[in-house]
Amino acid sequence: MFAFRDGVASRDDAFVFFGSSLTRHIAAARETPMVEPEPIAAFSAREDGVYLVAVSAITPENPTAGQLRYEPRPVLLHAKRISDDLLNLLASRFGFVELELSMTEPLVTRERLPLALRGLDGVPVGWLVWTPPHPGSALFAVVLPWTALGFLLLGILGFVFVRRVMWTARKLEEDARALAEKDHQLAQTSKLAVLGEMAAGVVHELNQPLNIIRMAADSTQTLLRQHGDATDTDRLSEQLTVIGGQTRRMAETIQSMRIFSRDDYGRKSAFDPVRATNQVLSWLRPELAERAIVVTFQAPAECGRIFGEPARFEQVIVNLILNARDAIQRPRDGQPSREGEIRVEISDDKSRDLVRVVIHDNGGGIAEENLGRLFDPFFTTKAPGDGTGLGLSISYGIVLGMDGELDVANHPEGATFSIELPRVVPKDKSV
Repeated sequence: MFAFRDGVASRDDAFVFFGSSLTRHIAAARETPMVEPEPIAAFSAREDGVYLVAVSAITPENPTAGQLRYEPRPVLLHAKRISDDLLNLLASRFGFVELELSMTEPLVTRERLPLALRGLDGVPVGWLVWTPPHPGSALFAVVLPWTALGFLLLGILGFVFVRRVMWTARKLEEDARALAEKDHQLAQTSKLAVLGEMAAGVVHELNQPLNIIRMAADSTQTLLRQHGDATDTDRLSEQLTVIGGQTRRMAETIQSMRIFSRDDYGRKSAFDPVRATNQVLSWLRPELAERAIVVTFQAPAECGRIFGEPARFEQVIVNLILNARDAIQRPRDGQPSREGEIRVEISDDKSRDLVRVVIHDNGGGIAEENLGRLFDPFFTTKAPGDGTGLGLSISYGIVLGMDGELDVANHPEGATFSIELPRVVPKDKSV
């Protein structure tokens, strides 16, 4: 909802400001057809006076079938208070005498003429009252056309304003769609870069079971040739079991890669961060073991859910672990080589309704002058050609989009990245 008051963008709560009458305005605006939307305009009373409120439901220029079924539609709101300055302006422009706003119904006399300002339900919420100039009817006959012309002009201006608002809304929607598409493409590019780094580990994981399958198949064929009809069934069964097991191992590895490379951005749900982190570690452990890096994982037996896109959360964990790996393997002058260690810890803070994910490494830490720029796009401490400087920036944006925080700090042996996300669904409730 875009709220404006006195022509200035307002961040006030419009429902608190206008009360239940605003709900009726919005409901009436949303009931207008999406193909031919019409603005809903009526007066609304508050303690500080009477407001002219116009509400229009936002609709795409060429809505799809899915958008036609989407409810409820967002709305644009414009409100203008009938202030003393506005009354003085109308009085001076159209020749009214003593034009004022009354919150109670005035008596109709020859000296004082009222005009009811009606709300959405048709009930007056205030009255414009003025004294017609003498000699009376003749002068009023002159003023009346100007009054009608003034209200006609106000109607035209209101129509132009609503059309402008609708055009602006469509433009904002197009810009938001283009920005989301660019963000999607950037995230996919980052994932492809990570997949390239994981390729060596995947080749190793697939090559080893393939060799075992080949040897088991050769052994089975040798037994068949040697024994003919008197085949050692137990031995053959054992070899076939090995073949089946190694085939399943290959399938699991391939499935992990398919899960990681899936394109399911935009599908938000409440999910278990422990399970998602375990999935990431199952992908990365073989490659880290090849580099003599030990990974430990500590998590509660029961952990609350967090809300967001599981694939993006997994991408954040992958980026942070691969950065820890690179930090551990970076050569450091004057320091002895040490065994690499990455610790992943998840805690469930029920008192603050937060889930915290912490990743420690013993890579020596980050230079103090770089800590403040670490999440800037295209900033990297790696050698040219070794990094794009987008991984941490994308991760920061993903965590921020989940209403969380991503921080970094040094500890005596290396760096610590911590993620705090809102805990939305307890473990003991269905989702």
